[in-house]
Amino acid sequence: MSWLVSLTRFWSSEVVIRSVTNAVITREVDSAVCVLTINRDEKRNALSVELCAELVAALEKCVADGARTIVLTGAGSVFSAGADLDETDFHGELYPAIEHLIQTMATLPIPIVAFVNGQAIGAGAMLAMACDIRIASPIAGFRIPVSDMAIGVDAATVEALESLVGGSRARAMLLYGWVLPSSEAVDCGFALRQGTLDDAIEMATEISTKAPLTIKQLKMEFARDAFSFAERNEAREEAWNSDDHVEVTRARKEGREPKFTGR
Repeated sequence: MSWLVSLTRFWSSEVVIRSVTNAVITREVDSAVCVLTINRDEKRNALSVELCAELVAALEKCVADGARTIVLTGAGSVFSAGADLDETDFHGELYPAIEHLIQTMATLPIPIVAFVNGQAIGAGAMLAMACDIRIASPIAGFRIPVSDMAIGVDAATVEALESLVGGSRARAMLLYGWVLPSSEAVDCGFALRQGTLDDAIEMATEISTKAPLTIKQLKMEFARDAFSFAERNEAREEAWNSDDHVEVTRARKEGREPKFTGR
């Protein structure tokens, strides 16, 4: 499916508000794409224990309802200002809740496209890092000021940041609290491109037309530390032996685009 067809599909589909919770808004785009909006603008979309739990529940519900991609963004002008410093037990409750949210995102069987609508700070930047693809607003920026907060940072976060932005930038962001601006995030490959929420939804809609079992297997490979070799190999074989793989050959012979069912 071309980008133009994908865009036409998006604009011609009905957007339905499916559920509203205190801190997360979920809406469905053409049944295949869920848009999750962090809705704590008054707190600059800071991550609380409750919000982390709501996001996990919303992500899992999107999968259970048959979505093939998810778009994650923030309400207002900030993607997320990071951890909610009003939480009473940051180390014992909030940080584990944030880690569980990020682990859920990494191991989800469908991709997450972030539209980073504004500043992503601390745990907010980590939230953006946990998404599979990032589209950044021109006003977006990424900052992880852990050295100002006297907290420990897990090895996975350091390694992921180093992989995504490069060693020099990772050190500047973690040791100094240096801000990675939107344009440089694109230049270094951390963000795919600058754009809008519509651009993120367009990309998510295009991805939703791809083979689900292949997407699932690739997600497992990107999160390989969370899965055994046997699990990853089983997912690979499942894609090769799927009806969808047969459908590719059939569609080519019939001169049409394949229609994937995830079986």
